Amino acid sequence: MYLLTMCIRSICRNRIRSILLVGVCGAAILLLHIYQGNLSDNLQQLKDLPKIFSITAQVTNRNGSRDTGLEIDPQIVEKLKVSDYVKDLKLTMQLAGVLKEERKGVEAKEAEVSMRAINRGDALPGFSWKNVELTEGINSSFLEGNGAECLVTERFLKRNNLTEGERIRLLIRYPKLDDLGKVEWIDGGQEQFQIVGVIKDGEETGEWQELPDVVVPFGWAESTRDAWKADSASFILNLEDAEDINRFKEEMKEIPLHEIQPVGENNVEGNALVVRDESFLDSAARLKRQVRMLQWFRPVIAAVTLLAGYVAAWLLAQSQQKEYWLMRLEGVKAGNCFLRFFLEHFFLALAGLGLAGIVLAGVGTQHQETTEVFWKSGGLFLLCYLSGTAAALLLSGRRSVMASACDWRTG
Repeated sequence: MYLLTMCIRSICRNRIRSILLVGVCGAAILLLHIYQGNLSDNLQQLKDLPKIFSITAQVTNRNGSRDTGLEIDPQIVEKLKVSDYVKDLKLTMQLAGVLKEERKGVEAKEAEVSMRAINRGDALPGFSWKNVELTEGINSSFLEGNGAECLVTERFLKRNNLTEGERIRLLIRYPKLDDLGKVEWIDGGQEQFQIVGVIKDGEETGEWQELPDVVVPFGWAESTRDAWKADSASFILNLEDAEDINRFKEEMKEIPLHEIQPVGENNVEGNALVVRDESFLDSAARLKRQVRMLQWFRPVIAAVTLLAGYVAAWLLAQSQQKEYWLMRLEGVKAGNCFLRFFLEHFFLALAGLGLAGIVLAGVGTQHQETTEVFWKSGGLFLLCYLSGTAAALLLSGRRSVMASACDWRTG
């Protein structure tokens, strides 16, 4: 209590000096706050970069000349499905069929049918759910299942005198491709499908694009024959931060999905991956450069702050030599003398921290992120400043003792 009282009296007695030191500490903390805020903003932007840039990837053949009409190994598809870095995986499978019409009162006939197996509506170019009328009780998630259900185009219904909700029997054919992409259609057995939705003709919606007659769930096709393979695969990268891009690419190499080689073999095997991450990588590189530059300044700023504390404490100690000697002559221990002067600097630095907080609150920048940055910058300042203060007081106290001893001997 005695030391605390002496500190307060000293601060009040030297008001101008104390006010100047509080102002200097407050200004230094505000500068540190700006520095720490820039560093935190850049680190946060680097972390949020995957949310800003939607990075897409597409399976291709080895030289990148094909991204559809491929033969993608089922094991590759399964590994993409379970990868934590893959989001909104879009899979398609090219099929064909022959409609087997065997209804009573209708002459038996066969009709060629174009087919496509997909796992999501947006996997099929030109497809839009707003142009689809689904049977009551059915929703778009049926494409993610493996049931024998299908969507058919309105023109297909009209051409074959069918109605929504009917069952149709199809002889399924799947493509077998040679290295040059030449297609041989192979019979894959028959299946009865329940019509659960109708795709409206594009002429009426103004969004006409040629769509297959029949669309079936990819899961059904995948579970029916091991020989049937996806002919295209694309997805969006699911990244937590910018560094995940490298971990993702390493995982893709283990699948294996390789980088494209323009001079590679021009075949139909889907074993390469094109990642459209140019803008993402450019932004990440720029932010990393800024972060490195700011982090390089951190030890410099810490050293300057420590030096400022040392100089301020040293100058004050020179003006308080007599007070120090009197305390020692009164029998006050060196440790208590050190604590008395150190507390004075501590209170002044703490007041500077409060002043900086008031300034920030006054300009309306006090929110959660800013508060965290403020306490980080304030903590860094107090640590460095008081470390410099302690070093200066210890050195000054030692010199005072030596000077006092010399004066006693000469006397």
